[in-house]
Amino acid sequence: MNYKSNKIPFILLAVFVFIITYIFFTNIHPLVIYDADDWTYVALARQFIPILHAWNPAKLFPETLMPLCGSIASFIIYPITQDYIGSFTIVTAFVVAFFISIYIYTFSRLLYKKSSLNITTTIALTVLFFLFHFLLFASNDVDNQYLFLSHNVNCYYNYLIPNLLNFIIVFTLLTKDDVDYSLSLKNPFKKGLYFLILYTAIFSNLYCNIILVVFAGSILIINFCKEIKHKFNIKNFIKKYFVLLAIISAWFISLIFELSGGRAQYPYNGNYLSALIEAITNIKTVMTTFNRSVIMLLIGIVIIFIISLIINIKKKNENENLKKVFAILILSIFFIFAYFILISAKVNPSYVTGAEYIYGLWAYFLVLVFMCFGYLINKYPQVAVILPFLVVFFFIDYNCSLRTFKESNTSNIDPIICKKIDEDLVFQIKEAEKKRLSKVYLHVPQSRTDDNWPHTTYFGDRISNTLYKHGITKKKLNIEIVPDSQYNEKFGL
Repeated sequence: MNYKSNKIPFILLAVFVFIITYIFFTNIHPLVIYDADDWTYVALARQFIPILHAWNPAKLFPETLMPLCGSIASFIIYPITQDYIGSFTIVTAFVVAFFISIYIYTFSRLLYKKSSLNITTTIALTVLFFLFHFLLFASNDVDNQYLFLSHNVNCYYNYLIPNLLNFIIVFTLLTKDDVDYSLSLKNPFKKGLYFLILYTAIFSNLYCNIILVVFAGSILIINFCKEIKHKFNIKNFIKKYFVLLAIISAWFISLIFELSGGRAQYPYNGNYLSALIEAITNIKTVMTTFNRSVIMLLIGIVIIFIISLIINIKKKNENENLKKVFAILILSIFFIFAYFILISAKVNPSYVTGAEYIYGLWAYFLVLVFMCFGYLINKYPQVAVILPFLVVFFFIDYNCSLRTFKESNTSNIDPIICKKIDEDLVFQIKEAEKKRLSKVYLHVPQSRTDDNWPHTTYFGDRISNTLYKHGITKKKLNIEIVPDSQYNEKFGL
């Protein structure tokens, strides 16, 4: 099997995934900026270095990518479409679909290489893997979570995209048998690019970079246990696994920076042990929302995993690289589960209920079971006869409900209404500027929260800064927020 010459089918699969997900995020469940955070970070750029005592000191990747996309939307797309709010949907959906397609592409290559399957079987398994990201939590008729969901546009940049980037790196490194972790690359530019990608992934989000960190830690532990049996030389070990040690060191640095930030000064109130128990309970609750059909298949795949493990134990000389992949994935799942429980107990135990926050746990589990599934198909090709049935069955299951998934806004309302509210807010501000008013009283939907989230009482300066930066207004305006119940009636809220 010529691994390198068979990229075209997987590229075509990635293009197909891109088209599907782009349509999904522009027409089925559109990504529309709506709340105060969306309006803030779509224009609030920062330097590409960690900054001590900032609100988010080490969130470099999301807080540079989102305003960059905001500028592309407002200065490139908007002049063409003449749809200011819609331009953000176009750009964000494109970026999200791009990262998902690369994520699926790198996974398909990993599955193809490590499981030694033919192209058709690999693609069928990859399609099933992709579908499971939508179906894992689809237990209700409406408003289900899915693994590509975030609760607002800002969180797509803060969580989903960094999650995908970290997994793309993991899949790429896992695919290669001869990865040089000493980084002895001769081309200085490639070496610099390699470090830039790792830097971007690490300085993204503490809920996301752990995906790469547990991967690096698992490889170090496995190889340390292997080498300690022989004559162990710490200098050679450090040199040999320099990149992995650098990843973990950079993660510790990012952790130190984050602890100095404004966001870290507002931890979850309450007893830590109680919060820890609550976080574990919340994960159990989330597991009860699994799709029953998916659960049945997952149980079957767990059995397949056990069978695969037994086969690996009996045949010690068989496919050592694949055994190592299994070991890395199992260790990574263990470490990432422990990490998510510990950090969520500190930040907020309810975070473990959000797919975007603990994406790494569920995705690592899916990767593990599909690698096991692929291995068994390789051993017993007759098993592949069920793949077409599974793909069709779960695709139909995906298409059974009229409105299966939650919307990607904090109020979980129709994105069309979100867009109409946005356009009305912009219209109010532009009209006030035309009249040269010294102060703009911006009427917004009224909510039951103390700060009127999602259109908060401090929302005025944020939307003013964004509209000024994007050239929608000629100057920053003094905007006072007026929560208005009549506004709710106007838009049917």
